[in-house]
Amino acid sequence: MCVPTVWCVSHLKVSLFSGFLMLIPVVLMAGTLPVKEFSLNQRVRCQETVQDINWSHTIWPDANQTSKPSRRQVLSSARLREQVEEQLRMETVLAQDYGVVIDQELLQGEMNRMAANSRIPTRLRELFEALGNDPHAIAECMARPALVVRLLQNRYEQDKRYSGDPRGKPNFNSWW
Repeated sequence: MCVPTVWCVSHLKVSLFSGFLMLIPVVLMAGTLPVKEFSLNQRVRCQETVQDINWSHTIWPDANQTSKPSRRQVLSSARLREQVEEQLRMETVLAQDYGVVIDQELLQGEMNRMAANSRIPTRLRELFEALGNDPHAIAECMARPALVVRLLQNRYEQDKRYSGDPRGKPNFNSWW
């Protein structure tokens, strides 16, 4: 048993994910295996799985007299589908307006970042397991959406096209 230190926490993360991280490069190395396509329905099902787990860990305040609603009452499958479609539109804008195409190398980097920087590695492991420890599903349903939003927001913030606008540049959320 290790004393809770930075090294211990880092070691815990490595031990939890070392097998998984070793598997990801084998599957996602560019050109070695055909890339599976994920349909819109597959993406929505993946997001339902992820959101069900996230909602299950949401604490319902004791002061709230009503019982905790289901995830579907708070975030419907139709709304999740809209979010997936929006993320796909964001990816199109990222490619068309900024020339950034999400490839396997970027996905691999994002998955490595997620595993290395997770504040709750056991939750991340739970999400990976819920997605069948399938590196393609994890890349498409967890890494790609996070990567697309972050890269698009970064590119937008660096975009000089709005610098001459006397009203100022709208923030990312207003723009999108």
